[in-house]
Amino acid sequence: MYVHCVQGLPKTAVPLLLGSFAAACGHPLSGMSACVLLLATRLAAAAQGTCQDGVTGLETHARDVSSHQLFQEAVMCCVAATCAGIDRHLVMKAYRQVVINAIAITPLEHASAEDRLGLAIYPQAAMLNHACMPNVAAAFTGRRLHIHAVSDLAPGTTLRFCYGPQAGESVREVRRRQLMEQYHFLCRCSACEAGFSGAQEAMMVGIKCQTCGGPVVPSLECPAGLCSLQELPSGLAESGTCYGCGAGMDEAEQRECIARLSQAHAVYIRACGLLSQEGAVPAEAMRLMQICLEVQESVLVPGNQVLGRTHDALARAHAQHGDKQHARLHAQRALETVTENYGGGHPVVAHQSERLQSLAVRQ
Repeated sequence: MYVHCVQGLPKTAVPLLLGSFAAACGHPLSGMSACVLLLATRLAAAAQGTCQDGVTGLETHARDVSSHQLFQEAVMCCVAATCAGIDRHLVMKAYRQVVINAIAITPLEHASAEDRLGLAIYPQAAMLNHACMPNVAAAFTGRRLHIHAVSDLAPGTTLRFCYGPQAGESVREVRRRQLMEQYHFLCRCSACEAGFSGAQEAMMVGIKCQTCGGPVVPSLECPAGLCSLQELPSGLAESGTCYGCGAGMDEAEQRECIARLSQAHAVYIRACGLLSQEGAVPAEAMRLMQICLEVQESVLVPGNQVLGRTHDALARAHAQHGDKQHARLHAQRALETVTENYGGGHPVVAHQSERLQSLAVRQ
């Protein structure tokens, strides 16, 4: 097991590494790139000491990466190698292996992909194939990875793990783009080939049609957190047209909806910041979250995943505040949303159902 950790490097290596990169390249590393680079440096340090590290044979897909991207990665890795006193070629190879094979360590209770405790490579788990509707899922006890089936599996069934956003979290076109960009393959799993219909996915990320209230996937670029938990690029297939009545939504209408959702998202972020503070739940946080919900309900279709996330946040806030009745109400709405998006029997649905049951039995 290899876990991202700065132990084993000189104490000055991490700030020197990140500071040197900023000085050399004119801009700082992003949080995720820094985490990948630190793990790659640790793996390279281990590989320099012994070739029997369990990671040497993992795929890099360097041949599939553009020369421009490889150059950027080489600059980062050379700076890291110089700071840590490691062979730069080992760091460059390890960086590619981390990008392709690493798994984010998450807490048992996590609400989004941003809830990361660390980054690790587990060589055996890296051998699992991908599916957007996987039959196994990952859970962590500290740094220990547990792979468990999400349903009963017949003997001989191929185990399939999800490398990125699952069906139910992101629309097919976005999932395929992300998998192609990072892992360099066109996904042909059952969910991508014949799984969720366009109408189902539109309900997951749709804004309301002005004519019938049906779902419209924006044809304009839409940042993450507005109508989808993942960023939506512009020009998605069948976007800009209502799946209910077939009416088109012009760009001016879409921009107005996106602007309102952007304001609601800013309010949501402020409310979450207040809710994360120690002590009693501030009344201002509850007020802001309710404002966010009202705007989202006026713009988004009822099954939209962002609306479900807000209901989930309100459920947790009301429970913390001691208002179990409203906590159960919002938890039920969140459960309905994830059930519609993922389908019954999914671990996300089971998790939300357990949360609702726990609220029901609390005094």
